[in-house]
Amino acid sequence: MTAKLVDNLRKRVRCSSTAEMLAVFESFDEARTGALGPRDFTAACAALGVVLSPKEQEFVARVATAKDGSGAVFYNDLCQALS
Repeated sequence: MTAKLVDNLRKRVRCSSTAEMLAVFESFDEARTGALGPRDFTAACAALGVVLSPKEQEFVARVATAKDGSGAVFYNDLCQALS
């Protein structure tokens, strides 16, 4: 199930490589922390041409969301999970 979800998400992202996707996330990370807050993450996803489904949001929460309750997404972890 997870493999199919990841494959579908990869197909919908408007980038030809993980490096391009990472560059988009980094462009939203003004503080250069390696993490994006919920609003910036949503904006970065929109820039990639993706609105996450509830199942995709669960996947992101599982593989890349901070455990401190802030909702921050560690985009390097997400890119690794999608590669």
